[in-house]
Amino acid sequence: MLTQFKNIMILSKDLEEDSINISSFLGFKETSNLNIPELGFKSSVYELLNSEVHLLSIIADEINVYENPFECEHKNESIFAICLGSNDFLNDYKKFSELGLNPSKINSGFYEDRDKVKQEIRFFSFPINKTCDLRILISEASEIQIRDNGEDVITKINQVVVYSSEMESLKELFESKLGIRLALDQEFDFGQGKIRMMFFRIGGVTIEIVEDTKIDKNSYSGIGWHCDSISLNHKRLSKRGFNISPIRKGRKEGTLVSTIKDAPLSVPTIIIGPDKE
Repeated sequence: MLTQFKNIMILSKDLEEDSINISSFLGFKETSNLNIPELGFKSSVYELLNSEVHLLSIIADEINVYENPFECEHKNESIFAICLGSNDFLNDYKKFSELGLNPSKINSGFYEDRDKVKQEIRFFSFPINKTCDLRILISEASEIQIRDNGEDVITKINQVVVYSSEMESLKELFESKLGIRLALDQEFDFGQGKIRMMFFRIGGVTIEIVEDTKIDKNSYSGIGWHCDSISLNHKRLSKRGFNISPIRKGRKEGTLVSTIKDAPLSVPTIIIGPDKE
């Protein structure tokens, strides 16, 4: 079954420059680098307490990596994909095939970890089609390295936001086929009419799906980042020149939030922390 939100993949047009920018935002440098020519990509990896961020640079024919053409809408800096971890990789591959999700062949490659030990990476993806036009990868669940970088850094991914006009299709995909827990399915009115929202929870991360009937395709549309001290992170980000909003009360009781208007790689960004007062 799927048990882990392994990583979020953000497309980079300039890996060196974008690594500097996202390091400045997160508060720490990349923890490792992947360079797997046989799979057609390289990436800078940032380890968080519940997941990883991969800055992805395509270095070969994209079809070799995902068996789906690299659609033109992904050529801009954007959220490219999410990767979920399975604790029973081969059986899940078989199950998803039987459920009609038509997974790609299992791709594999090798890389050296931080200790220069050779490691294998295996994953598959689902085809981009009308049933699911979100890029989702499935890999093997792995142990998360506990890191203590202090209170003035980003520590976790809190949520990934998806805008969708096909709420029932995504509900069937995530809940019935992928087996991810549906924590909430409710309508809200934030002053501009009612909108339906669904929260799916996996590995301490929320996949937040927001209904938007005006769009014709689903899209990853933003990231919520967790920090242990929003005041310290707000101070750090302000000093580094980010256009960050004043701290305010979050919609969830006991939280404080702040948004960044010029976040790295043009990804809509909100940081969330506990209200300790």
